[in-house]
Amino acid sequence: MRTRRMVAAAAAAVALLSAGCAEEATRDAEGEIVEEGEMDVFSFAVGDCFSSPELGTADEPTEVGGVTAVPCSEPHQNEVYHLFDVEDGDFPGNEPIQDEAREGCLAEFEGYVDATFEESALDIGALWPTEGTWDDGDREVVCYVFALDGDDLEGSMEGSGV
Repeated sequence: MRTRRMVAAAAAAVALLSAGCAEEATRDAEGEIVEEGEMDVFSFAVGDCFSSPELGTADEPTEVGGVTAVPCSEPHQNEVYHLFDVEDGDFPGNEPIQDEAREGCLAEFEGYVDATFEESALDIGALWPTEGTWDDGDREVVCYVFALDGDDLEGSMEGSGV
């Protein structure tokens, strides 16, 4: 059994995108991304693929507001596989919310990829609310997969058994 780490970043309330500098990602009628472009992290859907933003560490997460979304048919680093909201109330703190994100993401991994986490060539990451975005009503955790070896992914990882 190999040891893995969960890469994580916290979602920010303010998008990192500069107005007018980048084209927005284009979705088709079914909601799939068909043209590369910028996307707000609050607009993710399961199955969305994106390039890696600059990430911090679990102790010092980087606030991420936007990413470059790409069609999953093109090489990409990450694929969203699960979205869920953490329980409302007072901000629980960084460590408890990271633990909840890790548990929630791990619980859904096998059902999406069709391989156990331990046997898979994929790892998981998450975006979760910060104390600042919590105050703005953010409760969403975004779970995503990426290649354990750091290579780009090609095609959707849904049901891939990878």
